Amino acid sequence: IRFGVEGRALMLRGVEELADAVKKAAVEEGIVPGGGVALLYASK
Repeated sequence: IRFGVEGRALMLRGVEELADAVKKAAVEEGIVPGGGVALLYASK
């Protein structure tokens, strides 16, 4: 994913907002952590 901004402060904010959006989309679409982490959580 690429995005462009002017200035470091806007870039850092943009990275945080992008990460939040990706996490929100993953939760809404039902994507779970890989590497067996979902199974580990389910076993608890």
